[in-house]
Amino acid sequence: MNPMLIFLGIVAIAASSASWQISARLTGADWQKKWDAHIIDDLAATVKVQADQKAIQDGNDFFLAKVSEHGQIAIDVARADADASDKRSSVLQRASDDAYARLVASQSRLSACATDASKAATKAAGMYAELFKLADDAAGIMARTADQAIIRGTACESSYNQISNPNKEMK
Repeated sequence: MNPMLIFLGIVAIAASSASWQISARLTGADWQKKWDAHIIDDLAATVKVQADQKAIQDGNDFFLAKVSEHGQIAIDVARADADASDKRSSVLQRASDDAYARLVASQSRLSACATDASKAATKAAGMYAELFKLADDAAGIMARTADQAIIRGTACESSYNQISNPNKEMK
């Protein structure tokens, strides 16, 4: 074998190896640029999604604050109505007590014969007056409870609807 041929073979092999390494470096650099661009795009998409989610959450927080504010106003109105109702009820209960007191006072002026029958009627009237007070108090408690449940239920439903459909406008 000719030493010159061996030398040329070695030079050819070295040249092709160097050429491959240069193209591999270029390909690696191109690949790195693409990878870096991909990472930047992913970060930008992540930032956008986070900003969108923050905007939705801020909108929900604002809406829920408004729902809470409206609910509190409704509760305050219901309490004022209940207080006014309690005052009217108190007037009726005092009138009932006065009527019962007049009935008892009239018992003392009756004859002894009529007293036994009157005592039974007076006792029945007293029971009815007390029953009226208890029923009126229970109705007031139930009305307050129902008002609160309706207000809270409406607020809860409104909040759920907003959170499940954030593009919907507040009523």
